[in-house]
Amino acid sequence: MIEKVEAENNAPATENGRIIGNLERLLLLFFLWEGAAVAATFIVAVKGLARFKKMEEHQAFAEYVIIETFLFVLITLIIYKFCQLLF
Repeated sequence: MIEKVEAENNAPATENGRIIGNLERLLLLFFLWEGAAVAATFIVAVKGLARFKKMEEHQAFAEYVIIETFLFVLITLIIYKFCQLLF
């Protein structure tokens, strides 16, 4: 079962995380649509760099980030394939 990872100092989540997540998906979809799948690794790299220190210190958070990243990539790939069928 996936363990819920608490925000640092129990700070409430902000809307920024949702905005960043939507931008990640849109960028990945754009890169795939333009045939630049390798450029999509840029998104994963930036995400890892932004969270590196916390991932290094907290194993549960690192696992959460990995699961979240794989899930976001999988959902985006499904949307991409669906769009290919439509257009």
